[in-house]
Amino acid sequence: MNRKYLLFLSITILMVSIIACGQKEEPKVEYNTKTFKKSFEADSIGLVEFNFEIIEIDKAPTPAAKDSINKYLSLFYNASVTGEYEVNSVETLFDSTLADFKRELPSAIEMGFPYNIGVDRSILVVLNNHNLFTYSTTGYQFTGGAHGMTYLINYNFDAVSGEQISLDQLFNPGYHETVRRHAEKYFRSKNNLMPNEDLNAAGFWFENNKYEINDNFLIGKDSLSFLYNQYEIAAYAYGQFEVKIPYNDIKDIINKDGALKFVFEK
Repeated sequence: MNRKYLLFLSITILMVSIIACGQKEEPKVEYNTKTFKKSFEADSIGLVEFNFEIIEIDKAPTPAAKDSINKYLSLFYNASVTGEYEVNSVETLFDSTLADFKRELPSAIEMGFPYNIGVDRSILVVLNNHNLFTYSTTGYQFTGGAHGMTYLINYNFDAVSGEQISLDQLFNPGYHETVRRHAEKYFRSKNNLMPNEDLNAAGFWFENNKYEINDNFLIGKDSLSFLYNQYEIAAYAYGQFEVKIPYNDIKDIINKDGALKFVFEK
């Protein structure tokens, strides 16, 4: 190997190292995951069962962001099941729910019907880059009756400030009708509805028979999605509805200085 080649190789390695050092790695939210599973079985007629998948924020680009995101995570995990009480951990939530269960169980036994409480809660992190941290919470709750309820709520955070992001921050003024129109197109296609087919006649509950977007949206990698929970726009049996709008469809109304500016960096 001649000296000129060695010199060239050394300079190349040095330049690559300098460039790599000069590039700052994008800060991300760091979190840990754990599970909480606990149950209590009184007898064949009564059962309390918790099944939680929990994430906790260990580190964020700023302390404010860490505190803010953890606060909302805590509100989800510790939300009351059977009472109006406030708790600060899933352990005390289980204990409080169990106390209510034991108080109501004698009446259930006397009436001869089963009394079960089941609670499942989990979180799916969808985006953790571009200074964004977005996730979907999924909760299932059964406290008696004909069926349980499943609900999904989306959260979109600025990973630096810790503030929740609104639709108004994503788009230029006057965006609503354009987003609504694109969302309706995908909603109708996904549910096999013709462009002019009557929504209410098809079993949906939109006010004034007009499709509308809601605030339960999620910033994803390639699309913006809207989620409608059970009983929100249709009967329980219809389940949940998700509508995804590719960013390319609405690129001309995206605020280039807002949270979706990464769309223009591709």
